[in-house]
Amino acid sequence: MVGVGSLYLTYQSTRSAKRAIDTSIELYEKQKLDAEQAEEVSKINQMQSLCFLIQNEVSGNIIQMSKLVEFCEFVWNKEIVTFDYNDLGSEPFVEYVIKNGNKIGFLFARQSHHVIDKYLLEVSKIDSKLIADLLKLRFTIEHYNNKFLISLANFIQAKPTVDELNKYINDSKYFITECQRQSMDVMKYCTDKVIGLS
Repeated sequence: MVGVGSLYLTYQSTRSAKRAIDTSIELYEKQKLDAEQAEEVSKINQMQSLCFLIQNEVSGNIIQMSKLVEFCEFVWNKEIVTFDYNDLGSEPFVEYVIKNGNKIGFLFARQSHHVIDKYLLEVSKIDSKLIADLLKLRFTIEHYNNKFLISLANFIQAKPTVDELNKYINDSKYFITECQRQSMDVMKYCTDKVIGLS
């Protein structure tokens, strides 16, 4: 026969063990939650940093491309009077005159994609929308640098008429506007991430 004192000690021991187990479970759950929150904060910080770098590269490309887009808009609106290709400086450029007499120019400058290339893998691990947009933009930049700019420079060097230039630029309108749209979309998405809007 077991004594009452012995039963009481067993009960107290079991109760203490249960409290210790419950406390251990609570601590484990809290540590797990803290680790998940720290990982989420780290992921947000990493995403903001990546977006800041990508935003800077893409905005530089947009600024650089804006003069070419302006030229194309003058061509589309039949505002170009004359244009000349010039390769005397470090980068070839086109100087043109519009109907109001203003002389304007643009460089045949390649778009940068070094940051995009460097961080594609990291972005792919944390943001499926941005990686899809970056892959499309990366392909477009490659086409812009290695096909569009070269063919446009070669075409202008051949000294076409203003009407021939108009037709050529009109044939490229979709690509030019799509390149601009993709760049603006990536820049807006990254800007929103950097300032915490999404």
